[in-house]
Amino acid sequence: MVAFTKPGFDIFAPTDGGGAPRQVVNAEAQTWAAEVEANVTINNDDGGLTRTHTAATQAVDYEPFGGLFASAAAANSIKLNLTGLHTGPRFAWSLAFETEGKNANGPGSAAYALWYHGQKTNYLTSTEPGEVDLFYGLLNQGMNGDCAGGLIGVNKVDGGTGGAIAFETVVTRVNSSGVSQLSNDTVINFLEGAGGLSSGKGIGVFSEARDGTIGLGFMASAGTDFGGALDYWFGGSQSRNTTTIGLLFSTDVSIGARLLNSWTDESNNEAGLFGRWAANVFQMGTDSPGSGTTREMELVRDGARFLTSTNTGPQLATAMSLRFSARGNFSPAADGVFTLYNNAFTGFDRLQLGGTTSSFPAIKRNAAVAEIKLADDSAYAALNAGAITVMKGTAVPAGGTAGAGLMFSTTANLGVFFGSGAPTLSAAKGSLYIRTDGSSTTTRAYVNTDGGTTWTYLTAGA
Repeated sequence: MVAFTKPGFDIFAPTDGGGAPRQVVNAEAQTWAAEVEANVTINNDDGGLTRTHTAATQAVDYEPFGGLFASAAAANSIKLNLTGLHTGPRFAWSLAFETEGKNANGPGSAAYALWYHGQKTNYLTSTEPGEVDLFYGLLNQGMNGDCAGGLIGVNKVDGGTGGAIAFETVVTRVNSSGVSQLSNDTVINFLEGAGGLSSGKGIGVFSEARDGTIGLGFMASAGTDFGGALDYWFGGSQSRNTTTIGLLFSTDVSIGARLLNSWTDESNNEAGLFGRWAANVFQMGTDSPGSGTTREMELVRDGARFLTSTNTGPQLATAMSLRFSARGNFSPAADGVFTLYNNAFTGFDRLQLGGTTSSFPAIKRNAAVAEIKLADDSAYAALNAGAITVMKGTAVPAGGTAGAGLMFSTTANLGVFFGSGAPTLSAAKGSLYIRTDGSSTTTRAYVNTDGGTTWTYLTAGA
């Protein structure tokens, strides 16, 4: 590249090309010095070096990039062609920095090796549009081999206090007086020297408010080299202390995604599980490994609880039913009282016992009558009982009551009836009547002889 009208080596050479002694041409030296002064200003106050540019010298000072740099900014770009491993340009800086490091924490007052500061003119009151960037770099790599926009290595002696951070940014919104209104701190690759994140843990990335409250990040097990195993994503940590983590997504599927109630470590915590895997089974609920306390879980709808976990099983709210889609409902009517409904809550058919075929029984509702039927409702089923009480809530009627007795078959009113006095009820022929106040061998029992109200006594032995 052409940086000067004539190289300084030629201007100040003691001999010419043939080896003969020569003197410096004063006019050439003056031109070369003017070009140097136009491009580099030495600040004698603090030894700093500031690069300046003028319209008159930009065109000859730099060889601009093409492609992405083919713009107005290209005049301020330098193109270098380098070969070899980790080769640097002959005019690049290799900066070694050493300090006692006694300054306070923070990018404005900490000891630093290299510092950049840029601002828009009168930025507190400026309304000029346009973007202002402090640092911009572009790296283009071919098909093979690694590439990195930047490499940062940080070593900190173990023990003591303070953390080690590879990269930290602070973004602040200020008012016209420069007073902070909102600030956010984002850190990449953080190791805590003491406190909640010691014991070999580090945070790969996190973003926090300036009061120390972390919004979201991920934690990695600190290894002896770059990287380390990613343990979990987390959110809601206070002052970088994992005991106050609110949300956690672990790469360990047995830990899973958790909303934490308390946290000491992976083996001691209380959490609600969004999901985890255990023996190929996906689980949701609550968990309290180690020192954690067992917590219950509630399902709510519009803020109202409808299902609660308990140590004796799930518990529905009082007004809730156990409903099966397009099939029916099981509802609590009162303490110890439950109602079976069809899907429309208008009735109920039958409750099958043990199976669905004629090999199994069922209890069927027929209007206001309960029937013992076969499970497929094809016929009536047998009922075995140690004792059966009929008309339990009915007082003994005088002369008997039709339909009030022990009925048989499909014939109407064929059965065994009861009453006081001689029978007067109408019943099917062959029906029996038991008289409760009979006092002789001809007044104790009767049989119907005509299918109406005619009854003939049965002679008793005594």
